[in-house]
Amino acid sequence: MKQILIGCVLAVMCSIVLRAQTPQAPKPGPEHKKLGVFVGSWSVDGEFKPGNGYGMPAGKVNVVERYQWLPGEFFLQMNRDGKGPGGEIKHMIIFGYDPVAKKHIGTWYELIGGASIPATLTNTGNTWIWSGSGHAPDGKAFQERCTVTLVPNASYTVKCETSPDSKGWSPSWEARATKSKS
Repeated sequence: MKQILIGCVLAVMCSIVLRAQTPQAPKPGPEHKKLGVFVGSWSVDGEFKPGNGYGMPAGKVNVVERYQWLPGEFFLQMNRDGKGPGGEIKHMIIFGYDPVAKKHIGTWYELIGGASIPATLTNTGNTWIWSGSGHAPDGKAFQERCTVTLVPNASYTVKCETSPDSKGWSPSWEARATKSKS
């Protein structure tokens, strides 16, 4: 009986020691959580400007953007579906925070044509600035900068400019998004 009691005590003590030594899974920090202002569904009306660096025809765009956390809540995924002057639009962006570089990051993916644009994001209050570089369908390189001005839980506006050389910038894309109530 004494041996059983000693065995139980040792088992409990080992379990306590092992639990204390098990590292806790990392948790998202405040910089990750800043991205949460976009979570939800947004109706977006926009326009590609004439001569935009994307190589897109000018004209109106109507899309829906759905933002959701990926498992662990370190990364936010945006899916965009709709229509534009060039036809069907299907995009995805993955947003995150790089704690080593101390920067918000994102990569835009054009799911129909296979293009992508890596970028850094700067956040000041309700303003987010996206800066990246990519290639138009004809292979021409461009730099892009977009300013997103957010009204939390209500709307945001976005204005993008492109440049072939980071010197002369021209308007390329403007839009207004309204958050869905559901």
